[in-house]
Amino acid sequence: MRCKRRGRRHEVKRCLLIVMLIFVAFGFQSAATVDAGEIAGTAGRCWPDKDPANSPLKDWGYNGGLGFDNVYRSVGLDFGKEKQFRRVELIANIRTPATTYVDAGNVSMWVSNDNVTYTKVAVDYSEPTVMKIVLTGFSVKARYVKINCDHDTPYAFGNSAFQGMIKAYQESAAPATSAEKNDLEKKKEPEIVVGTGFTYGDGRYHLFYDVPGGGRYRVAYAYSEDGLHWIKPDLGLVKHKGSRKNNLLDLPRGPKGSWNDDCMCSCGALYQPDKWRMWVAGYHKDANGALHAQMTLAVSPDPINWKLVGNQPVIPNGPTGSFDWGFTRVPCVIKDGDIFRMYYLAGDGHNGWFAGYAESPDGEHWTKPNLGLFEYSGSKDNNLVLVGESARGENRVAHPWVFKDGDIYRMYYSVSVSGGTYSIGTATSKDGIRWVKNKQVVVLPRGPKGSFDYWYAAIPKVVHDADGYKMWYTGYNGGPTHVKAPRSYALGYATSSDGIHWKKYEGNPVFGGIPK
Repeated sequence: MRCKRRGRRHEVKRCLLIVMLIFVAFGFQSAATVDAGEIAGTAGRCWPDKDPANSPLKDWGYNGGLGFDNVYRSVGLDFGKEKQFRRVELIANIRTPATTYVDAGNVSMWVSNDNVTYTKVAVDYSEPTVMKIVLTGFSVKARYVKINCDHDTPYAFGNSAFQGMIKAYQESAAPATSAEKNDLEKKKEPEIVVGTGFTYGDGRYHLFYDVPGGGRYRVAYAYSEDGLHWIKPDLGLVKHKGSRKNNLLDLPRGPKGSWNDDCMCSCGALYQPDKWRMWVAGYHKDANGALHAQMTLAVSPDPINWKLVGNQPVIPNGPTGSFDWGFTRVPCVIKDGDIFRMYYLAGDGHNGWFAGYAESPDGEHWTKPNLGLFEYSGSKDNNLVLVGESARGENRVAHPWVFKDGDIYRMYYSVSVSGGTYSIGTATSKDGIRWVKNKQVVVLPRGPKGSFDYWYAAIPKVVHDADGYKMWYTGYNGGPTHVKAPRSYALGYATSSDGIHWKKYEGNPVFGGIPK
């Protein structure tokens, strides 16, 4: 252990501090007493750790302090079994005033399921306080996690309570404080939740929803373990109203004059173990003031840190006069064998809403096949997959949601049957292209006057699991245009045993709307 020559008093003081930090005894903290969102684990170390890929953690419950100096070393946690986590913190209670601290240049994170072979995980490094190092920008599932500091780390950072030096959390950001929660409770304005994107992955339900912000809509993120109680993580990605304490995703609009210079929203998402994908619509007003929307692709290793792929739409508008000349947005994408199937909301720029269809081998390069199913503007040369039928009293259909249920495909969609209101209908298919609508035009009706879904019960998202069929949908109360109430869009929930006969949850809405 080295002590630089900066005067005898300084040298002795610094060396004593190092010795105290590494060898001071502490009272062992029980792993059962953890903060909200923290994952309980037992701390271990590896010292020295010259090869973090192949060095196991040991010294579980080590009775002493630990600091990072100019020796290879790691500190880590054993969760007891595989756990999904999105944030790791290193906490110091002693930190010397050196000029170079433990930082992104010499800290790395590694995970393992056997404590024998470790894999490095790419992370984002941040340091909100001088006594804490925060690693985010990842979402992994593992039993063991360790943080390695390389040989060039100057002694500067440590904790005399070894068990409390490293902590792992389910969330990518710290939860709101009690004061922040109280402040939120005082606000009575309706929270706008237009749930366009939805997927189930890594044991959670994930919602990507449109919210107004800065005069334009943006995409926000929430998740739930049970589909009823939703959490808005404080992501810290986008500055809004002077603060980054929000759950907005960083999906920037393009420069002035580009195809997406108005806003980026109305997305659909798909979770797969190798990658998260999102198809998000970029909006732009043409020279005549008409608003167009076209979809592009974003990818991420988790549901939070999205990166746009290229700078052009992957599902562009159709030619002038086509059914999707006005917009392509709010997609539902499924992986079916070797292809991706997309069902999207299309508009002709006038008053027609339809369901369009596209296919892709990779989720990025799409074709709109000529299906020849429905006539539009005198021709069946198009990729229309579902339309409103006047014989059924349907003005138009929108927001298709499709999933494979055994040997058949099921579709749920918004259907307008009177005065601009929306309810939900359903159809089935043997090939995912030719659909047979249920004899009931509406299987989930909008609610009575005064309810959160009086004007709309729309944009359905449905899954089928061992508990039956579950639906999440966006409800609009009609205010203030149609009823004397503040405008409110909120997320509703319903269940069914057969996918046809639905029962709305008595506690609706489950997310957003006018505070109760």
